[in-house]
Amino acid sequence: CFCARAGMGAASGRRMCCSAETSAGVSSRIEFNEEKLRAAIDCGPTRLKIIIISARILDVRQGKPADVYCMCEVKGKPLTQFETRSVTGTFEPEWDYEATAVDFGTADCLNFVLRVGGRHLGQVEMSAAAVLPDGFSGELRIDNGKRGGLKAYLTVGIAPYDRIQFP
Repeated sequence: CFCARAGMGAASGRRMCCSAETSAGVSSRIEFNEEKLRAAIDCGPTRLKIIIISARILDVRQGKPADVYCMCEVKGKPLTQFETRSVTGTFEPEWDYEATAVDFGTADCLNFVLRVGGRHLGQVEMSAAAVLPDGFSGELRIDNGKRGGLKAYLTVGIAPYDRIQFP
């Protein structure tokens, strides 16, 4: 689960981590430096550039899906919700959808929900610790809450605006 909260200890620079499962099914750990997280806290809320690139839906037992799309919001802040366009007839939709999340703080989580034909397929959450201060780019495993259930992955890119390099 990406949404592991960072407990602020007294030791500055302490390395912390949260666990994740890669698209290959291998468990991995994401390490982050508590000192960097504290620096992000000192900067206050930030704006994030979020790109929802694509999804892969595996182990499908029915025909082609209708209307695959992804919704995202800063958890607990419904005014931040946005969604991609619907893509029909594929289990590997590509969106390259860009959005901005404003007022993203160090206690916030991004919640991504994958939907097929209006049905909730699964979701994944990312804590501020997984996103700040350097951003994230990669594939996330969608959790559908069922053991041995449908497998799906979402590819995203996330960066704080102060970290984006413009030509």
